[in-house]
Amino acid sequence: MATWLDHLGTRAQREVVVMMGWLSRSLERTARHSFDKSAEQQRGQVAVLFAIAAVAIVVTAGLALDAGQSFVSQRALQAGADTAAQSGTSMLQADFTACVNSQPLPYTTSDISAAVTKIVSDAAAAQGRATSPPVTTFVAYSSSATPALSDLGLVSAYTGQFCAEGGVWAGPSGVKVATTETRPTFVLQLLGIRTATEDAAGTAVFGYVGGGGAPFATWDAACYHSSSDQPLVNGDPVVLLSPVWYKYTCGFGTPASFKGYIDPITPITLPMTNPSCIQTGPGVGIKTPPTLQVGTTYLIPEISSYTKGYCPGYNSTNAGPYMLTYTGMLAVTVTSETSTTILGQVTNTSPTVSGVTICPIGDSSCSSSFVPTSPTGVELYQ
Repeated sequence: MATWLDHLGTRAQREVVVMMGWLSRSLERTARHSFDKSAEQQRGQVAVLFAIAAVAIVVTAGLALDAGQSFVSQRALQAGADTAAQSGTSMLQADFTACVNSQPLPYTTSDISAAVTKIVSDAAAAQGRATSPPVTTFVAYSSSATPALSDLGLVSAYTGQFCAEGGVWAGPSGVKVATTETRPTFVLQLLGIRTATEDAAGTAVFGYVGGGGAPFATWDAACYHSSSDQPLVNGDPVVLLSPVWYKYTCGFGTPASFKGYIDPITPITLPMTNPSCIQTGPGVGIKTPPTLQVGTTYLIPEISSYTKGYCPGYNSTNAGPYMLTYTGMLAVTVTSETSTTILGQVTNTSPTVSGVTICPIGDSSCSSSFVPTSPTGVELYQ
């Protein structure tokens, strides 16, 4: 028989069950609301992060695009300035030659200024660009002991004398060309940067030809030093021709192996990229090479390796089967010479001229060894 206590316990249990159910539903609703709210917040955060990332990507791409365009424009501008400076200086060189031979000068300052301006303009037009008129000045070389160029002012305003009485050159040593280009930017315009400006300057001087190239090559330092990474330095002895040079080993080989005589199919024009491929001529190993003058300095390619094969563009019909890897240029003074062996000594490890060494007009340290009618050449001033 159930007592009132039993009924009380049953009712209390029911109330507890009801309360637990309500609490469970309440917690479920709260959790669901919190999850929905959290998901909505996460979606908002993702949108914000995506927008920031998109802006960063666009800005980075814009910087890369504008930086690339700036690099290309500057390189083209520099090439135009260098070419114009060399051309203007070659006109000075022609005037010099006429002067020392007591002939009328072929070019005036107006001619030089006009030629330089046209070259810079044409170079820009070839790239689909437009540049401001170049600033063209004459320069004078002082001394090779402390290389320095002094500015003689604008070519168009120059009033000095080129040729003094008796065929003595009193004019400039070279021409400097400075040019500027302003172009619109691309994506950087979004950041308020509307234009970018590049500038370049090229200087060339003329002078007496102090030395020339020779159809020989020398091996790199690995053949002369115990350490392969020890470079050749001034004073190092080198071999330009030997009956025992052979491939990579600097040792002994057959009579037809590469000896140092390269007889290139095309002239070597500096500067060459490092490394480059120098293709030798047909039958070099068995041909009789030319003689060199003891005491004379020549520009000699430095070779790091030798293989049988052909450089790009060559084949068995137009080249000998010797492919040499070029690593630089050396100035080498010949110390001894026979019909089979030529030895030399390194006197300069970093020549920068294009096939000839120049004693600039106005350089008293070397010009005394030349006569006014000695051959002259033009080089970019570094």
